[in-house]
Amino acid sequence: MTLVKIRSWTFESLFVTTVIGALYYPVTGQLVPNCASTLGCFSFPLHTSCPNPDEFWSPTAVLGGCCPGCVRGLPLGAQCTAGQRTEIPTSSETPCAPGLVCGLGSVCRLNTGDCLSTHHVPDSVGWVPQCDSRGRFSPKQCRGDHINGRCFCYSAEGKRIFGWAWRNRAQSMTCACSRHRADLEAEGKFDVTLHCTPDGNYEELQCNQGVCWCADTATGFQNPGTRAVPQDLWTLLPCYNETLHGVQYLRRCESVAFSQSLQRKQFIIRGHTGVTFTDTLCDYDGSHGRYIIEGQEAACTWRDGTKLSPYKTSLRTLSAMNCNCARDEKLFMLAGRKMELACEGNGNYVPLQSRNGALFCVDPDGYVVAENVPSETNCERFIFGGQDLAYSNVSAADPPACDSSYGCISSIRQEDCGKGEILISGGSLNGCCPGCRGGRTYLAVCNLNIPDRRCAPGLKCVGRKCIYDRSTCLHTMHLDKDLVGWIPKCNLDGTYAAKQCRGDRLSGRCFCYSEDGKRIFGWDWYRNTEQMTCACSRRRDKLEKEGRFDVTLHCTQNGNYEELQCDSGLCWCADELTGSVQLGTTVVHESLWQLLPCYNSTLHGESYLRQCESAAHAQKMILKKFYTRGTVGVTFNEIPCDYDGAYGRYKVENGVVYCTWRDGKKIGSFQIRSSMLSSVNCYCARDTIIYREAGIPFTLACGGNGNYEYSQDQNGQLFCVDSDGFVVTTEVAPNESCDKFIYNSAFYDED
Repeated sequence: MTLVKIRSWTFESLFVTTVIGALYYPVTGQLVPNCASTLGCFSFPLHTSCPNPDEFWSPTAVLGGCCPGCVRGLPLGAQCTAGQRTEIPTSSETPCAPGLVCGLGSVCRLNTGDCLSTHHVPDSVGWVPQCDSRGRFSPKQCRGDHINGRCFCYSAEGKRIFGWAWRNRAQSMTCACSRHRADLEAEGKFDVTLHCTPDGNYEELQCNQGVCWCADTATGFQNPGTRAVPQDLWTLLPCYNETLHGVQYLRRCESVAFSQSLQRKQFIIRGHTGVTFTDTLCDYDGSHGRYIIEGQEAACTWRDGTKLSPYKTSLRTLSAMNCNCARDEKLFMLAGRKMELACEGNGNYVPLQSRNGALFCVDPDGYVVAENVPSETNCERFIFGGQDLAYSNVSAADPPACDSSYGCISSIRQEDCGKGEILISGGSLNGCCPGCRGGRTYLAVCNLNIPDRRCAPGLKCVGRKCIYDRSTCLHTMHLDKDLVGWIPKCNLDGTYAAKQCRGDRLSGRCFCYSEDGKRIFGWDWYRNTEQMTCACSRRRDKLEKEGRFDVTLHCTQNGNYEELQCDSGLCWCADELTGSVQLGTTVVHESLWQLLPCYNSTLHGESYLRQCESAAHAQKMILKKFYTRGTVGVTFNEIPCDYDGAYGRYKVENGVVYCTWRDGKKIGSFQIRSSMLSSVNCYCARDTIIYREAGIPFTLACGGNGNYEYSQDQNGQLFCVDSDGFVVTTEVAPNESCDKFIYNSAFYDED
């Protein structure tokens, strides 16, 4: 195995060290420095390489981690033991060198989040970031010559962040503000309002967390002779300039972004994690960020928020988008300079560039890293962090990581699986792609502790026997298809498909189902279901199962979203298929719902809630007040409403359950005592009206409770139907139960 050549690197060899606050270790008789000292470690430099080839420089090599020196370690590409760290080992095993990590395949790989990894890259890499004396990424990284070159701000993890300047003007550039904001955001703090200058330094006037002060532009510390004030007194600060700062500290982009953040927070609190907004990103100086997200697309933008056409991408590939080239194109034009490099469609620099017939590679900042390369060159091998350089030093490739923005493209079907195998998500390529998985069959002897005796997907091992796992849709794959009349469609993750269709495409119907296989609101004739997603019905069902009983989302008859939506005090124009906010529209307070462009006075009237919803909502609010006061014994006759605001399938009056139509009127004489409510669905009772209105003869028998009778008899011909009224078998003997022909009947409940 040929290891990558390690670059020669010099360090400050420790000969004289002054340590403040040392501790005495009685066992060894050594002074161990206290590294919390404000003075830290003083070392007199002597430029030299580590003396031995298996030693590497580390900023925490000696004196209890206080001072730099040489440590033993394994080089890039060497075989290692998983779990080894780059610190001083506690065992006899040699760890990977500082800047490396023992990764997949038990091979020492570059840890590009550690600046010390720059000491291990091969000479082919055109540029590596600079490290400070403590082995961390320097905040300011400069490229090019002193006339046309530029300097950029970098985070502690080595990522380019906000802030840049022409190299000949970057003498006082510290990037302190940009680095501080990036550190805070890495901690999950996204309500930071510190303002940075274009070069990453601090602006003089700062406000954050309700306090304002005049700051030193290099450090952000409060200027001597000034005082910090509450935010409402910010205009009294000596560094305030009315012309420069105006009447509001937050800039336009920040105001919009904070408003969106508050709206999003309200939605999340109320359980609406699936609703998306136009996402406004702002830079650290308050101007618009590199891109804007609208629906399922992201477009590169300039500082004023205008789009930089034609550069855009889908949300699926957003993580790979930086818009550096798109922005530089505008920047060079405004500066009167000519930019000769090509941009990709997403606004990034094209890695492989061409000029006068010569091919060369550039990095994400647009700087040349390799010249005169062949046309088939993969430029990533010349870019720091562009690829895992350890791959070139191992004989076998490791399983791929599944964090690719491209996802997995696969055409595999259940029909492609072998006998006894089930197609599941994550079944192949180390969990990246769908694949076929087998295992012990139904009723076979099993053992969870022995891999080749585990049950197949959809089964569970109980009492050393594989039985149906009815918590997953995949259990239906093990049912006897010659016996069970209909089996629902499953998703690869084991949930039930949202849309389940029955019968032929002319007279058949499709119904909405929950993830756990329960029929929920929403249906349509099979021939009309090309755009049927059931997304709204699924969303309402999920929210109600989570305890939200005041949901006011409106679904269409087929389970999709109505265009105008209100919930949790907010209203918006929604995409019919997803419920997301329509492009070019905004979210408003519920009192302003009639101002939305999707509002129609004829269609929507004066009140968003429909008649049934108004009564049910008032009832639920009264119950909620009782509960908050500790009164839990109060009951009302429940008013069930469907997800489109019409009356539900039944109502309860005086201890009796009646089947009802959408207008709230009773259907025929279908009724049952309220103690049997859990068994009532009224599907048959409602279908008598649905089929009559469609001009289709209805010949099936309903039970007294409005459900379909499983056993049917037409002119002496016996057959079975399921709860949706579709035939599951025509081969049934007199007095024979239909349960075994119905996939979700009690016949298959083995727990």
